[in-house]
Amino acid sequence: MMTSKTLTIIATLAVATVLLSMQLAAAQGADAPAAPPPPASDGPTRSGSTMYRWVDKDKTVHYSDRPQPGAESVTVQSPQTYSAPKAPPVRASASASSTAAPPAAACGITSPSAEQVFPNAQSVTISYRGPTGGNAELLLNGAPKQTLPAGQAFTISPVPRGTHTATVAITSDTGAALCRTPSVTFYVTQPSLLSPVRQQMNRPAPR
Repeated sequence: MMTSKTLTIIATLAVATVLLSMQLAAAQGADAPAAPPPPASDGPTRSGSTMYRWVDKDKTVHYSDRPQPGAESVTVQSPQTYSAPKAPPVRASASASSTAAPPAAACGITSPSAEQVFPNAQSVTISYRGPTGGNAELLLNGAPKQTLPAGQAFTISPVPRGTHTATVAITSDTGAALCRTPSVTFYVTQPSLLSPVRQQMNRPAPR
């Protein structure tokens, strides 16, 4: 049978073993690395939620979505957004979508000049500028006088003495008006009946 002394030694060894195990466990717990802190960010980024802000020993500000010792809560506001209105559809201009009508050609009488005087004139030529297609009509003193292809000059012969007004109207082959010149006034004078020039004009031709 085991003596009391032997039992005491066994109990002492058991207690020592338990204490040694506890010390080893404590030492291992002290040497184990601490759990890493939650990821931090430079600023709150989650809109509409609560973030936590704290400053570490290096005076660096951190933010996290999980509470930290000494951290203060920060409510992150939802960002304001702006939606631009849709631009209206671009419409082609009338000049681009359709062929513009050509501008009316400038026209005018080039001869005679305004207020020109023709002494002893037997004929007067009416020249003008304007479209060359279609027909041209000479109006003398407001009444139709001659009609020619557009571009050809008119000749009035004989031309009576006095004051005359000439106008040229140009129309297309279908009769559409193309151009009408401003009126030009000119004067035709004749020698008196007693002048040698007039007598020579009235002398009958020899047979």
